[in-house]
Amino acid sequence: MDELSPFVAAIDGKHTLLKPPLSAGMRSGSVKLAPGEAVGEHKTEGREEAIVVLSGVATIICEGKAFEARARQFAYVPPECVHNVINNSATEALEYVYVVAAVGGKASVSVGMEQGEHSHGDGQSHSHK
Repeated sequence: MDELSPFVAAIDGKHTLLKPPLSAGMRSGSVKLAPGEAVGEHKTEGREEAIVVLSGVATIICEGKAFEARARQFAYVPPECVHNVINNSATEALEYVYVVAAVGGKASVSVGMEQGEHSHGDGQSHSHK
């Protein structure tokens, strides 16, 4: 494999930030959805996805279950999960960054409430502030 180098990229909506050959296999991008807009139902196959909401509120539907992630929150979508990201706001744009990476295991969806909070898969948030 060629040597990889660190770099910085601007986040400007609907733009790929990272993919091979700039990475070993991880893919990343930024998305900006207008009010009422959705990404569309899709599956990341054998990859897991992290979604970091920068502004607005994301409704993430994964295998029929809806989760909400707000600005400064992190959502995790496990591999093989058919999902969609929707901006249900009537007035505010949704902007987020996603990171997709190949994995070998299975997990559940979790949304981190704020910095320092996380889920252990029990449906509750835990804080270490």
